[in-house]
Amino acid sequence: MISTPRPATGPARPSPQLLGRSLVMVALREQLDRIARSSATVLVTGETGTGKDMVARYLHAKSPRRDQPFVALNCAALPEALIESELFGHARGAFTGAHAAYPGKIRLAAGGTLVLDEIGDMATQAQARLLRFLETGEVFSVGGLRTDVVDVRVVAATHQDLAARVQAGLFRKDVYYRLNIARVELLPLCARRGDLDELIGHFLAEVTQRHALHVQGISEPAHRALLRYAWPGNIRELKNVLESAALQADGGALHARHLPTYVTAHTAPPQPVDERALLLAALHQTKWNKSAAAAQLHWSRMTLYRKLSKYALHEPPGAN
Repeated sequence: MISTPRPATGPARPSPQLLGRSLVMVALREQLDRIARSSATVLVTGETGTGKDMVARYLHAKSPRRDQPFVALNCAALPEALIESELFGHARGAFTGAHAAYPGKIRLAAGGTLVLDEIGDMATQAQARLLRFLETGEVFSVGGLRTDVVDVRVVAATHQDLAARVQAGLFRKDVYYRLNIARVELLPLCARRGDLDELIGHFLAEVTQRHALHVQGISEPAHRALLRYAWPGNIRELKNVLESAALQADGGALHARHLPTYVTAHTAPPQPVDERALLLAALHQTKWNKSAAAAQLHWSRMTLYRKLSKYALHEPPGAN
């Protein structure tokens, strides 16, 4: 029987948690801490459910803008006719239904952080106006009479390959270049299985506290099933599965029967770890000290050099 961690007590942490002790997560937190000190535009990429929103919140909480607004806009959730108004605002009477003026998400985020979620789905016309804002900081409301200059840090997030969408003519190249300044790539959960135990413990404690449940640990078969499953829906899927299972197990242990059958029936071997990502993580963590990186990965120096050549990785200027 695997014991259930006790829920945390006391005030909530001031910064969002990015859980995991794997090399990949250690390197990610170090990268985000560096980026957070600047006001550079950030592009966060990764599969659905990998935690792009949490990364955006972490960047904001670690930045000098932490006490200013954090505003998010889902670019895929709004029809093309409304995206510009929602982003840049509109004057009263600018269109049918505009009974009052609206400042728009950019102005609402002034001084703070604006998150453009699912940026790959933004309409082309809105992209053109976004480009002007990214270049000049100028905001002009729909139907407005004046231009405002707004200081805001933009974090764009997407699960899509923006470079491929540029090639397909579905996303503007100039906007892509303006967004792709500080790039953060999130790996799927299957590529960092060493973090699963910590994530399971954390989310189970979180859900038991939120719903006032009394789950008496996790059985070994249930634990094995959770570790064996591929988690194609990533962290979001893991959280949802644990919440559903905990609600059924209230007052007893969480058993395999409380898990969805697609989780317990999954017998495929774990997907291979992203070797290139692990190598990059070790190099970033050791500031490109190749001997230290090789030791951390339990490789010989010759193996490390072969991998550098295989993945065409070159030491960036000023790495040391």
